[in-house]
Amino acid sequence: MTYQTLYRKYRSNDLNELVGQSHVIKTLENAIEYGRLSHAYIFSGPRGTGKTSTARILAKMVNLAADSMATCSICKKISLGSCVDVIEIDAASHTGVDYMRQLIEQVQFLPVEAKTKVFIIDEVHMLSTGAFNALLKTLEEPPAQVLFILATTELHKIPATIQSRAQTLHFRLLDPELMKSHLANICQLEGFEINDDALEKVVHFANGGMRDALSLLDQLMSVSENKQIRITDVSMVLGTVDDSRIILFLTKCFQYDLTLTNEFNQMIESGVDVFQFFDDIIHYLHFHFLLNQSHPFKESDKVISAWMMWFFDQIKLLKQSNSPSLEAQISLYSQLASMNSAGAKVSLNVDSSLAKTDTNQVMQNTNPPKQIDAIPMPPNVDQTSSPVTSQVERPSSTTTANTNSDVLKKDPTSLPVSDSIEFPAIKGDIDEKELHILHRVSDEFPVLKPVIKGSKLITYQHVLCLILEETYQFFEKKLSEKKFSDRFLQLYNQANQTQLTDWFVTSDINTVYNQAFSSTPNVRDESSHSVQISDQKTSKTVNQIIEMFEGQIIQ
Repeated sequence: MTYQTLYRKYRSNDLNELVGQSHVIKTLENAIEYGRLSHAYIFSGPRGTGKTSTARILAKMVNLAADSMATCSICKKISLGSCVDVIEIDAASHTGVDYMRQLIEQVQFLPVEAKTKVFIIDEVHMLSTGAFNALLKTLEEPPAQVLFILATTELHKIPATIQSRAQTLHFRLLDPELMKSHLANICQLEGFEINDDALEKVVHFANGGMRDALSLLDQLMSVSENKQIRITDVSMVLGTVDDSRIILFLTKCFQYDLTLTNEFNQMIESGVDVFQFFDDIIHYLHFHFLLNQSHPFKESDKVISAWMMWFFDQIKLLKQSNSPSLEAQISLYSQLASMNSAGAKVSLNVDSSLAKTDTNQVMQNTNPPKQIDAIPMPPNVDQTSSPVTSQVERPSSTTTANTNSDVLKKDPTSLPVSDSIEFPAIKGDIDEKELHILHRVSDEFPVLKPVIKGSKLITYQHVLCLILEETYQFFEKKLSEKKFSDRFLQLYNQANQTQLTDWFVTSDINTVYNQAFSSTPNVRDESSHSVQISDQKTSKTVNQIIEMFEGQIIQ
């Protein structure tokens, strides 16, 4: 006869043997006692927490034909998996709608030897959408002699339409103390001894899953000598180290000892798993530093917590690496060398891909705003008499468009060069008349409403300029057409009793200054009364530099 693994040999046969999950036990016992058993249940929870075992126990409870399950023939058949009325389906290998149709056909038949026909669908979240849809009606109103039990580790993948038709019981990770007691009892029944350190390590590795703990215990029984399981056996199987080596390793980390790199390399060559080792370090610090607040280190809490976060971040990074062991050694040496040379023992450098740092905020906190000088005035302009003395500063992202919209673009071909060049003062708020004009045009041309929203009107002598909040190359060209320019000029002249004749549309603040001080004239389109923009790429680059360095344009 082949060997039967521990998790199968010691599977719970009734609710009294079920480890943990007291809330599930109470729910099912009361449902049976008071006749409030649902026609469908969803057992949800992590792997190895007793979902399938509880499903079989519930199948025994609804088909109990004797005083106890130990003397019930139907219950014995269910335990052996030979009862024809308890059908277990692995949804991972039966995902299609055809399998679900076969199940629905079986539902219509009466039980053969039991009182209730029970369908246990394991890993039910693996079913296809079509299979779930086919199951809906049957799951909602099954025959009186049918019970559905759906087990899953990923409840969120089950459609809400399925969840609403069943009662959901959530299985939790098992309590470590309960696991220790159960594992120690099994070792005693098998004739093995296990010391406390090894038992603690097994429970820690299982992380709340009894099946994982029993599988590891089964392996340890195979490698142990004289039926005695020690911590060295656990370290050999899992590729971990004992606490004494963890303490020595951390002590050298806190001292930034570069020789630690060679020792770490030797540990990896001896078979120590990097992920398991770093995970053991994190759990050791979590238990002794955070929970018990009792550790053998003399370093400050700030240093210890910083190293704990460093190991935690390294695990996340190494999972994305093609060579975790090599990258772990390089990363450790880099960390030790950088902190050793800096002489700092307070904080650690966290990888930039993990630290969510706002670059702009860092620049503001470390460097003063840079300034970009404006293009110098040409020789024929009297700089002393020029009133262009206001600074154009880059505002915050929420007000950039409004500030950029207050700049005038002048056409040298249409305006004579005088001894002084004046630009309109920058206004913070839009004028009510201008706002009325923008709303009027938006109502007349609804397609322009999203584009005109947030824009501003600026004038200089006979030039009316529309400053768009964002860059719309297509609409800049479109708004330069005669029907739009004429309408804007007409409304503006009527509202302000002016006689403006030229029209200009832009979204770039810097083209205004570049063009104003340029000696090369632009070509005017008389048919559309518009002023064309020159050197657009250069001005865009200047604007990007200003935004990047939080710069200013000054004279």
